[in-house]
Amino acid sequence: MLKALFFDLDGTLLTSGKAVSPSTLTALADMKKRGLRLFIATGRSPRLDMTLGWSADTLALFDGGVFSNGACVMLDGQPRWAHIAPEVVAECVRLADHHGARISLHMSDGCHAFNFVLPRSVWGPWGVTEENVIPLDSAA
Repeated sequence: MLKALFFDLDGTLLTSGKAVSPSTLTALADMKKRGLRLFIATGRSPRLDMTLGWSADTLALFDGGVFSNGACVMLDGQPRWAHIAPEVVAECVRLADHHGARISLHMSDGCHAFNFVLPRSVWGPWGVTEENVIPLDSAA
């Protein structure tokens, strides 16, 4: 018996405009009424209310998910984060800098760190504010 469904966001639940269509919302609500548990599996942060502008009603359709490429598992509103050892992060940052690659770190406390200047025009969709950006060397 089917008890749960996992959904990717980009290219699956989200339209090309990064929204959930009304027909998809109806289908998800119907699945919930049938007793199915719904989950998200994505590389995105679990803060979909901030990054995608999801309403409380849309968020309530889901029982949790796997977020941040597996770094965060959420069940019934309770996140569990897997942390990378600081020395591993420092080595990744060093290698990224050496090769000119960009790194964005999202910490479980909601802070962010970048080895590049993130344009302010994308701060809102990324959930970034003045208060939650920390220097990358402090994050590692």
